[in-house]
Amino acid sequence: MTVLEKVRAKIGAARKALASAGDSVEGVREAIRQLEAERQAVQSAPVPLAEAVEAVEQTIDRLCGAAQYDTADSVLFAAQRGQPVGIDVHSHMGANFGFLVQCLRAPLRAALVVKLEEDYRDLQPGLPADARAEKLAQLDRELLELGHQEEALITELAGLGIEVSRRGDADPRAVLGLSE
Repeated sequence: MTVLEKVRAKIGAARKALASAGDSVEGVREAIRQLEAERQAVQSAPVPLAEAVEAVEQTIDRLCGAAQYDTADSVLFAAQRGQPVGIDVHSHMGANFGFLVQCLRAPLRAALVVKLEEDYRDLQPGLPADARAEKLAQLDRELLELGHQEEALITELAGLGIEVSRRGDADPRAVLGLSE
């Protein structure tokens, strides 16, 4: 084997090593993309029906509570000044709406729950709130770990004189070597 053939063999081995290193970085980046997609799916999945119904009930309670105070304040304010007791429709729209919600609480709740149940027939609900939070935290930890692996590969390649661009959306904690 001539010197030229030896050099070509080393260049070929170096090319294979570079391709392998690039494949390693790309493999980590593909894993990051998959985890990010999974995280997005977990985060954006509809809440379970029971949680949606609870949110409706809380909203109705909040509207009714606001109406009680707003309406009572309006009536008392007018009464204390000897004015006719009533509500000015234009200046108390929120209170009036809340008052209507309070009066129609049961049928409103029933109608909204029926609508939710119809909507949920074709939906695949996600995890309950506590399980969703745990899953998102787990995925965040895994993403950070993959970010550290990616950064370690990039740094190691840079030490060998091989420049690999960082992702624009790389986690700054991974780039800086921080754990939290």
